Amino acid sequence: FSQNPPPKFAEAEWKKNCEFEIKRAAMLPLLRIADVKTQALGDKLVKVTAKVVNEAYLPTNVTQIAVKNGIAKPVVVKLALEGAEILSGEAETEVGHIKGTAPRVQAWYDPSTGVVNFRELEWVVRLEGNKASATVTAVSQKAGTTSKKVDLQAK
Repeated sequence: FSQNPPPKFAEAEWKKNCEFEIKRAAMLPLLRIADVKTQALGDKLVKVTAKVVNEAYLPTNVTQIAVKNGIAKPVVVKLALEGAEILSGEAETEVGHIKGTAPRVQAWYDPSTGVVNFRELEWVVRLEGNKASATVTAVSQKAGTTSKKVDLQAK
């Protein structure tokens, strides 16, 4: 605006603008680690599977122009272990950009559009003792950082 609205209209205009900005902010990409599963394989081996989800409307790159111009960094998923070592999979993996949920909010898969707004990763780790822990962290320039820690136990 080049000027404020007249005082008698100001509150109504500010309210509309605030509601618009809140809805716009809610559309921004938001990463969440939806699930981390562990499966004991025997001989102190454990399979760790993680699902990283973009719960918001917009993709993690926000716009295709950002991708085209090389300024949108891909989502990176990291696995940090205590008391174990990675045998299969990488400690740090770029998973590219994750689509948003447009047009349906919080749908991991929208059959009408074919949009998949998650990535699944898998590692096999060997425990040094009978117990260990794993922390999965997903990092995105525009969608934030999220982590989930799980205990690992051998059979």
